[in-house]
Amino acid sequence: MTEEQSPVEQAVEQALDLLFYAPVGLALTVRDELPRLVERGRRQVSGQLALAKMAGQFALGQAQREVERLVGQATDRLHEIQDRASPAPATATVDRPWPNGSEGAWSGTPAPGPSPPPAAVAASPAPAHPSAAGDGASRRTLAIPGYDLLSASQVVQRLAGLSPNELEEVRAHEAGHRGRKTILARIHQLQTDS
Repeated sequence: MTEEQSPVEQAVEQALDLLFYAPVGLALTVRDELPRLVERGRRQVSGQLALAKMAGQFALGQAQREVERLVGQATDRLHEIQDRASPAPATATVDRPWPNGSEGAWSGTPAPGPSPPPAAVAASPAPAHPSAAGDGASRRTLAIPGYDLLSASQVVQRLAGLSPNELEEVRAHEAGHRGRKTILARIHQLQTDS
């Protein structure tokens, strides 16, 4: 094109470039570059997803530990409130005559003389069924705070540090309430090993 084009010819040529040649060139470039673009996008997104997954797992673990700590504190506070609200246990009384010879229970300072045998001390009878004592009483006497709110795996982790008497109390409580086999089996194992 050695001769100059008229403005109309220039406009037509620019329109052809814009409306025909550019889309054809773009389509050919996309066809050639598409696999490379897909791979680059995949690497970028998968790296970000792996990072987001790792951060999410960390945050979830932290949140779970915080919730467990808060539940433990709330359970301890609840038990403290229950302990304060419940009346103090009655002291055992001895059935023997008053010093002047009259009949009745006397819980004052004992008169000089021989002590009564332990069988004479009147204690409240044990309930026929472990749950008859009430959940409040059993929770207070167990060596594991918040026992009834813990899962079996959480209880099993705490059993090794208990004394034989504490293990037996936990065994009796579990057998009379939920009867979780995992806990009962671990207690049996600890009791037979010692």
